Amino acid sequence: MQGVSIVERAVSTRDIRPALMGIHLEAVPGELRLAGCDLEMRIEYVIPAETIHEGSLLVEGRYFSSIARRLPGGTVELEEDENTQLLHIRGGRADLALHLIVGEEFPQAPAGDYLTRLTLDQELLKTMIKQTAFATADADELRVFMRGILFEAQDGQLHLVATDSSRLAVRRAAVGDLPPIRALVPGRVLQELARILPFEGAEGVEIAMGSNQILMKVGAAAFYSRLFEASFPDYRMLLPKDLPTRVVVDRKTLEECIERVSLVVRKGPAVVDVALAKGVLQLACQSKDVGRGIDELPGSQEGPDIEVSFQARLIIDALRALDDHDEVSMSFSGGSGPMVLGVPGKDDYVYLLMPVRG
Repeated sequence: MQGVSIVERAVSTRDIRPALMGIHLEAVPGELRLAGCDLEMRIEYVIPAETIHEGSLLVEGRYFSSIARRLPGGTVELEEDENTQLLHIRGGRADLALHLIVGEEFPQAPAGDYLTRLTLDQELLKTMIKQTAFATADADELRVFMRGILFEAQDGQLHLVATDSSRLAVRRAAVGDLPPIRALVPGRVLQELARILPFEGAEGVEIAMGSNQILMKVGAAAFYSRLFEASFPDYRMLLPKDLPTRVVVDRKTLEECIERVSLVVRKGPAVVDVALAKGVLQLACQSKDVGRGIDELPGSQEGPDIEVSFQARLIIDALRALDDHDEVSMSFSGGSGPMVLGVPGKDDYVYLLMPVRG
């Protein structure tokens, strides 16, 4: 079940080619190897097995996955019937059979010129992905760099950076001696990797990079993907140098307040008006057809009062990504400038959010 649930994340849901909608099974001595591939991403998983006959085959992923989830506990037996071109899946007293996908060639794992190799702590990488991946653009965004996460290593620091033009998320970590890296990794493949982290029994995530490929291995799972061939902007130039107003507030309370006042907005993205004065952060939303909502929370203020508006969801996304912190800081560059959200006392996370004008 674990193996199937992981590789099915790379099984295509679009009817492009039957092979891409399938899960590939390969029996080798002592192992069953599972794989899914939709051309953008390939995931492999290795399961210990008692192999009686070696071979490989392809079955439709959604049906194989459904059956795997509903098998009774214990040992599973897989047997190909070459005469009927069926795969028998037996568990307990259950015997289910799936037609094979025949006449289709399943994509091979890319060879890749993996010249750069490193190993990262599982929990650290999971946190870094969690705190940046949400800021990537949707899959239909034409500007490729917005669908990726910049993976940058230099001077003993690892940076993960993502943007969708309305916001920018930067997560830094000191990781020791790393080779220089600057690669644009599809956000989707990193998000799928983060789903299974930490992987029990594995020491770290092994990463290999080539000129246009990345391979990430953890435990029994391996994730392959092409790197985006796009230029990522110089994000450091976007970070404001002057942030005269700053307030520190309770993270969970801020999230709840924004969610509350946003309830009065029925259509379109909710815009929250933020007003900071005398150590009180006031949040307000309104819509013509529903009504208005106002809420307040105390904070530790530095600098002049300020009024500015943001999309509510874009603030909430960052607050949820920082759910392991009790407080957040909000720094403002002015009524028409961006806000920078971070963690008090730390400089390893920066979330820049552009205001809503008009």
